[in-house]
Amino acid sequence: MTTGLRIEDCLDRALKLGAGEAELYLEHRRETSLKVYRGEVEELSAAAGRGAGMRVFRDHRLGFAYTTDLSEAGLERLVKEAVENAAFSAPDEHQGLPDPAEFSPLDCYDASLDGASVEDKVGLAVAAERLALERDGRVRSVRTLRYTDRALDVELATSRGFRGQYRANGCFMLLQAQAESAGDVQTGFAFVYGRSLAALDPERLAAEAVDHAVSLLGARQAPGRTVPVVFEAHAGAMLAGILLSQALSADAVQKNRSLFCGREDSRVASELVTVVDDGRLPQGLASAPFDGEGTPTGRSVLIDGGVLKGFLHDSYTARKAGRRSTGNAARESFRAVPAVLPTNLFVAPGDSDPEEIVGEVRDGLYAMDLSGLGTGGANPISGHLSLGVNGRWIRGGKLAEPVREMTVAGHLLDLLRDIDAVGSDLRFVPVWGFAGAPTFRVARLAVGGA
Repeated sequence: MTTGLRIEDCLDRALKLGAGEAELYLEHRRETSLKVYRGEVEELSAAAGRGAGMRVFRDHRLGFAYTTDLSEAGLERLVKEAVENAAFSAPDEHQGLPDPAEFSPLDCYDASLDGASVEDKVGLAVAAERLALERDGRVRSVRTLRYTDRALDVELATSRGFRGQYRANGCFMLLQAQAESAGDVQTGFAFVYGRSLAALDPERLAAEAVDHAVSLLGARQAPGRTVPVVFEAHAGAMLAGILLSQALSADAVQKNRSLFCGREDSRVASELVTVVDDGRLPQGLASAPFDGEGTPTGRSVLIDGGVLKGFLHDSYTARKAGRRSTGNAARESFRAVPAVLPTNLFVAPGDSDPEEIVGEVRDGLYAMDLSGLGTGGANPISGHLSLGVNGRWIRGGKLAEPVREMTVAGHLLDLLRDIDAVGSDLRFVPVWGFAGAPTFRVARLAVGGA
């Protein structure tokens, strides 16, 4: 992207212009995205971008600027603007760069993806759509079949002596199948991911989406009552990704915008619940050797056996709290300063077989689809929940009739504390970084219906 000499020149120039500390972040980002419909490419886009972002700190004031011009003149303007911008920010004693630390290399790049042609990617997507349409005669269409891959080259250097670079990539496909019978239409969703095309199994993708849709045909509302609720792994991952990712951020806690405020070292969940953020997860699509400001990533146990142990930190929130950064300073791109975000956040799997978790329920709900998570139905500040649910009723330990337009309501802390079984089937979804959960059961939850 640039030479080491030019990086040193940028940092030195920032210091000479009055910065107390300086940081230069460079990235090269590439993405391919395509959508197929009825065997044809409906959408296709390929984008690439290079750029640099510079942060400087002067008298506890932050200055930031970015550029896509990596020429000598462009980098010179970048440095000048960053230093000048520091004069317009308010002083904050907690602002500054983290102490430089050694990081371990991490293999999060598969070069085979670089060699895959657009034709290869289209062929994989078309095959997945065809398999879905052939799997069951009740499948009328594949509403969505999208393939996406991303690659990122990062280089980071600071005036405090940190130097680091890495490459990361990954790809995924999602499929939404639509099934119809006797005038009833239902959809099913599935998601596969990896670092190479070989990791994307079109047969598995098609089977999961189709079986999901078909299993909901004939769904009706059921009478409301308080019963055990089993959350299928993907539904649980969506819940964890959207609610816990925000509530476990130190930035949210310090702004009094988390339901976990003031609860550190207290029990907030069942002893079966452990929540982890692991920035070095081997197949995690958010894995990297260091975060957006050079702190090594690692495994942070946030809830351990039901006890809240800590929060996700960058260097700013860590300094403010008198803690150490957890390596969760993330950058959306070179155009943005780092912010506290999860990497690969997940509810740790347990020992229970998912079928056994269902089999122990005499009368309850199996939640497969959740709605309202991002539109006010789940509040990470108050913890209040009121979510739409489609799924299956459980009768005598067996999945019975499909149900739809149900609601589950309560409080996130009560839900976490009432978890009485955790499955071994950890699954991930691409929300708020990369979020995962296994099948889990809540002993009592209010379910609304007809």
